[in-house]
Formats: sequence, structure tokens, C-alpha cells
Amino acid sequence: MMLPARGRSADARRRFQRLVVDAPMRFLLYAAVEATLRALFWVVLINALLSWVPGLTQGGGPLGTLERMTARVVDPLLDPIRRRMPGGIVVDFSPLILLLLLQIAGSVVARLVP
Repeated sequence: MMLPARGRSADARRRFQRLVVDAPMRFLLYAAVEATLRALFWVVLINALLSWVPGLTQGGGPLGTLERMTARVVDPLLDPIRRRMPGGIVVDFSPLILLLLLQIAGSVVARLVP
């Protein structure tokens, strides 16, 4: 696409800016946010699955290291949800709630990009 010639209206320049410059930048931003949300989804899911088998994640084995790494990422996100959960619940539903929130955020981001 060629640049609008001099003397053309400012409207044509704005359309060119929107089509050639702004659209790819919005797409790149969308792709980065979507990739981050998707990666975070998997980290939360792996952390939740590893929490079900505490015997395998104890000690210095590879699963223990993986569990500690995912916990460093996930625990700051789960703590506010856990504080709002009612007491006396045996099962921790906070990872499920976080996964649901990540899915909702992904849907919202997808709708924002034309």
C-alpha cells in the first residue's frame, strides 16, 4: 500500500495509519496477551494436578522442582481468591476459579480485537 500523496485529506492519512500501522500493532498485542493467558492457564492446571500427588512432589526430584516453580507463579494469583473463599471447605476450588477467570479474560480480549 502506498502512502497518501501530499495534499490528500487528513482523513485518508488517518485511514492509512489505522490500516497499516495500528492494526498490526493491535494484533501483536492481542497475540502476546493471548499467549500469556494460555501459558498461565497451563501453569495453573499443572500446579493443580501436582497438588493432588504430594508424595511425588516432596523432596528434590524433578516433580518437586516443577511444583515449586509453578507455585511461585500461581500462588500470588490464588491467594486473593483463597481469602475470599468461605472457611470449612475441604477441597480447594481456587485453581478452578482462576482457570475460569483466565478463560473469561481470554474471551474478552478476543472480542476487543476486530
